Amino acid sequence: MQFLATLLNNLAYLNSIPLAGGLVWFGLAGLLGVALFNWRKYHIAWNARATRTLVLLAIAVPFTSLFLGLEFSTASTLPVPGVPEEPAGSTMMLFSAVPWILAGGLLGPFAAAGLGILSGLLRGVWDTHSLFTMLDFGIIGILFAVTSRQRYRTFIYRLLRQPLVSALLLTLVHAVLFVLSALFTVSTSPSVTGRLDYALSNLGVVSLTFAGEMLVAGLLAQVIATVFPNYWGGLSALQPSPAERSIETRFIFGTGTIISILLLTLLVGDWIVAGAAARNLLQDRLQSSAELASHNVPLFLETGQNLVLQIASDPRLQDVNTDIPTVLNERSQSVPYFNHLVVFDVQNKTMLASYPAEPVFQVTGQEQDGLILVQQGVPNQIYTVPPVTAGEAAGVSFLAAIPGTQRVLIGRTYLSTNPYMRSIINNLNSLTEVNGAGRLIADDMIVYDSQPAQNW
Repeated sequence: MQFLATLLNNLAYLNSIPLAGGLVWFGLAGLLGVALFNWRKYHIAWNARATRTLVLLAIAVPFTSLFLGLEFSTASTLPVPGVPEEPAGSTMMLFSAVPWILAGGLLGPFAAAGLGILSGLLRGVWDTHSLFTMLDFGIIGILFAVTSRQRYRTFIYRLLRQPLVSALLLTLVHAVLFVLSALFTVSTSPSVTGRLDYALSNLGVVSLTFAGEMLVAGLLAQVIATVFPNYWGGLSALQPSPAERSIETRFIFGTGTIISILLLTLLVGDWIVAGAAARNLLQDRLQSSAELASHNVPLFLETGQNLVLQIASDPRLQDVNTDIPTVLNERSQSVPYFNHLVVFDVQNKTMLASYPAEPVFQVTGQEQDGLILVQQGVPNQIYTVPPVTAGEAAGVSFLAAIPGTQRVLIGRTYLSTNPYMRSIINNLNSLTEVNGAGRLIADDMIVYDSQPAQNW
């Protein structure tokens, strides 16, 4: 978490919405319009005081929406599928909800919806980059205005008239709207399960940041409702609630609540169990990949060391009259393990022969140190060498002294082309299918990474 002075430093843009997302957007816009029409009775009688209040709150919207916030980040969230940007909803603008929450309690649903849409548009351009944000804030503004101004007399409705309670409860509505918008806003190329996984993985931090904004606005609204009760909410006489007026309504409301709670519990339980099972499967796959690499790498190194010792023991390499390139060609063709075979004269510090002749063999600093160690009696060594081309897999160099001479055989192989490493490389590359990556590290250096940009 870090302090954020303003959103204006972010890029200002709106992501395009696919056709299905556009239909959902217009559906939510229609729902907003129907809600305003059906609940128009909660709008106040307009006067000069209401005009001044609306103007002041409208002026405050850009400042509260774009300045003074906190930015959250968590490793559990997924990036937007198909779009190179940070997950939306991880920013808490502390006073963003204050204008339209106050408008809902002081002026009614029309003012709350208008200011909510304006605030959502600003946040959509500089923060979430989604057109759904304006409808999200507009709908929540209407719901807050209605819950604050309704005059039903039962306990639940009296509780909903408390600004802090209704503001925090509307976080649940925001969570539902976020999941819906995420399903129809992100790129259409990923599968539905991928988009749903993105929405659910980000739901926690999105709900947390929005709950923080609603908490600040709800506390301020609660103070105003307590200090100025004549200006807050409705002043008409209390009415029987729908459940009091009809036994059928009471029955439907009660059973509907119980069924909804059971379904929600079942859904959350399935989500938790499925998530735990998926994490266990992924962990098992990562563990098996690591174990496969750890078991096969020693075999790869042992094979290379044995081969270079066998080639170095060839009597022809001890004869000064031998055509060394021919011998190296023959041994390389018999076992296609090394990319380069080179014979060095340690005493004269010259390269006697190389196979293949092209590209020109360049001795690395570690190999030069190895040549010195050969003179000191160390018969064979293994080193990690950089790749020929930046971004490719690194290589391994095997050094072996040629008996009875001052010569050293260097066998160099690269991980991306060695047949003994093929299964390991394919296994590490397969982790990209689950948005993962595999690495081989030697001496604190990345010798292979399934993401080529990370190699060496």
